[in-house]
This record gives sequence, structure tokens and C-alpha cells, in this order.
Amino acid sequence: MLCPCCSGLEYSQCCLPFHNESGQAPTPEALMRSRYSAYVTGKFDYVLDTYATEKKVGLTASALSEGEEETQWISLRIEDTLTCENEGYVTFLAVYKHANEFFKLHEKSRFIVENGKWRYIDGEFLADNGAFKPSRNDACICGSTKKFKRCCGA
Repeated sequence: MLCPCCSGLEYSQCCLPFHNESGQAPTPEALMRSRYSAYVTGKFDYVLDTYATEKKVGLTASALSEGEEETQWISLRIEDTLTCENEGYVTFLAVYKHANEFFKLHEKSRFIVENGKWRYIDGEFLADNGAFKPSRNDACICGSTKKFKRCCGA
């Protein structure tokens, strides 16, 4: 099975080891990809574990999973990464479908090193974040080589 993070690698060779080791991703990009894959596969305990301590206060895995049964994650594209010693940024575009409507989650996420592990701290939503309607003749939003109308829009 290919990894949900759209890396092109097998899940067992990509994000699954991070899910099993509770957040030992070596870079901010690897952590971003593994968090996306955790949303896709329903591993909300992992998502919670990979938040920075200050962001976990009052947050639960069950709260993170609310509404996810109606959400279909479609694709992830990493646009840019920047890593310094103890801080990193990943700009990404994730596409998902919720209640028969398509959405873009376009964000510049910030990660920090906490107790020797990369953790998600916060992010900045970019201008084109939110609901959108794909055009029938555009390339499909999932990244296949098909037109939208012949793939996810069928």
C-alpha cells in the first residue's frame, strides 16, 4: 500500500514506522507527512502526541477525530521546507472532501524541537485556504494524470 502522504513510497517504509514509534520523525517535513498520514488512517493519538506540549493543553485525540468520519483526505503536496537548528517550517497544500464539498488546507506550519523530538507548534493559513470547486477539465486534485471529471469528480 502506498503511503497516504503522497511520497510515492510504501506506507511500511514511510510513515508507519513513525506512527509505531510515537513521533520520532527526523525532520519537520517527515513529521508533517506522518501527521497527514495519521489523519488519513485515523491515528489521532499520534497526532496528539506530535503537538508541542503547550498546544496539547486541553486537547484530546477524540476531539481531533470529531467529524473525521465524514472527511476524505485526497492529497498532500509539500511546497517548501526550511529547517534551522531547533525550528522548522513546512508549507503544504492538503486537499480533502467533507460533506460533498472540496477544501484546501494551505498552511505554513511551524515545528520546534522539544525534548529531542520535532513537534508541531502552530501554523499560518495561506490566502487560498478553504472551500473550492475543481473544474471538470482540470488535472485531478489527487495528483493522478487523469482529468478531474474522470477521477475524483466522477
